Amino acid sequence: MPGRIALAAGALALCLAVYLLRLDHVVGQAWDDAWYVLLAQALATGHGYTLVNSPVPGIVPSLYPPAFPGLLALAYRLLPAFPDNVWLLKSVSIAATLGVGLVTYRYLTRERALPVSLAFGIALATALSPVLVFLATSTVMSECVFTLTQLATIAVVEQGVRTERDSSASAWLVAGGALAAFSFLTRSISIALLVAVLLYLLQRRRWRGALVFTATVVLLVAPWVLYSRAHPTSPEQSYQGNIVRGYSSVFWQRIGGDSLSGTITAGELPARLWANTVDIVGSRLAIVLVPTTLDIFKQGNQVPPRQTSPISLALSALLAAGFVVAVRDRLTLAEIVVPLTLTATVVWPWDPTRFLAPLVPLLFFYVVTGCRIAGGLRGGAWEARAPRLVAGCLVGALLALTLYEHIAYIGRERSRPLAERSQWARRFAEHERMYEWIRDQLPADAILAAQNPAQVYLFTGRHTIASDRPIEHWETWTRLGVRYLARTSFTPLPPIDTADVTYRDVYLGHGELNLRVLDLGPVATRVPWGTTQRPTVTVAPGQ
Repeated sequence: MPGRIALAAGALALCLAVYLLRLDHVVGQAWDDAWYVLLAQALATGHGYTLVNSPVPGIVPSLYPPAFPGLLALAYRLLPAFPDNVWLLKSVSIAATLGVGLVTYRYLTRERALPVSLAFGIALATALSPVLVFLATSTVMSECVFTLTQLATIAVVEQGVRTERDSSASAWLVAGGALAAFSFLTRSISIALLVAVLLYLLQRRRWRGALVFTATVVLLVAPWVLYSRAHPTSPEQSYQGNIVRGYSSVFWQRIGGDSLSGTITAGELPARLWANTVDIVGSRLAIVLVPTTLDIFKQGNQVPPRQTSPISLALSALLAAGFVVAVRDRLTLAEIVVPLTLTATVVWPWDPTRFLAPLVPLLFFYVVTGCRIAGGLRGGAWEARAPRLVAGCLVGALLALTLYEHIAYIGRERSRPLAERSQWARRFAEHERMYEWIRDQLPADAILAAQNPAQVYLFTGRHTIASDRPIEHWETWTRLGVRYLARTSFTPLPPIDTADVTYRDVYLGHGELNLRVLDLGPVATRVPWGTTQRPTVTVAPGQ
């Protein structure tokens, strides 16, 4: 026992060291995390769950459930000064990731009968997973919290199913329902978890348990559903972009979150399904399970998937074998949750990495379980020496690669000049320079249209609206008094186009992204967006 305590303490110290050394001040660059922080600020400052960036108050978001912003709001109340409180906001995800490691170990030893050494290795690999560490330390995204609540739901429901006494089983399933409801209020893809739990309880003939679980979820989720329906967004509020559009609208977009990408028809769904499946099997599993920092986060599917990776294909084959072996042993809740989540992932027009990240503990488990084919599946689950040896070597190799990746990343980001650091850090610094210029040069009451309106508002304090579909929303821009357009972007902007040269550049950044701020001119005299005229002189005071 003292040895295990010392080992656990060492693992905790190692994780904390990695998190703290990788912690940076980047926020809002993942787009969604800017909205999370903005909504947390609104809650913490008494504005309710509304878009405080909007020049029109009281607009309720459609795409973001309130649980994660609610957690961030607690941190915001403790330290309300932004961006000085970014480290505290990120500590929510860091604590959740540590919790994921602990729950993973207990789940694998108690529910999956995995040898202690393998369970410990998977738990440590999960807690140090570069994709989760990146999301916890370089963004303020909800995935880490969602990973914890989803895995905890699975573990608690399994405990409830194993409990014979009805009263005790009901207590466990009430707890499972509460965790599942929180998961759903964190990420809506948790609908797969809710359906999976209900199917599992019915399959196990736990009728009372299914009723208890369902009643708990409905009781906790209903207030948000009723609130969101009582505060629907109107067509006139569409100028705020995807944040006020429903999931059905985003589902039919060719690229999720990009209204300019057009829409698809039902006949094109099989092509999307196939493309996402190939992407997951051919590259994203390697991105999620093997340290590949440069490919960890691909902004909104704007970057095409990389070439099919033999490593990813091998991991996919091993994972599929492990899944079959696990089902052969005993069908558990996880074997329903994972397929349903993957099904939701391949039909959604979004970066699959964000949906795979919360499955990391289970994906590791299936990959390791796939090593049992080395023993020909003879005997008990892990009685044969060969699969234990192969699995141990695999977990050790993954941990070694993970530690090497963290050491290389920390060394690069902390010792090299900005020009030699990661693309993530360089491009955020470009945005910071532009936001500093906006704070110093534009009036405090200026209203801006921007590709990333939440981030612009957080760093400048200026009210913002979304800049997509400018021709469609031009009359609204004029009515609201929008004077400036902030061209934010995670990928390099194209050269100035016809619409751009119609207006005056008042800021032109000197960097790889070509960030700029356009002055659209006085509302009473400017020409509509898309109208060409003789180009004006460009002013470029960018740093």
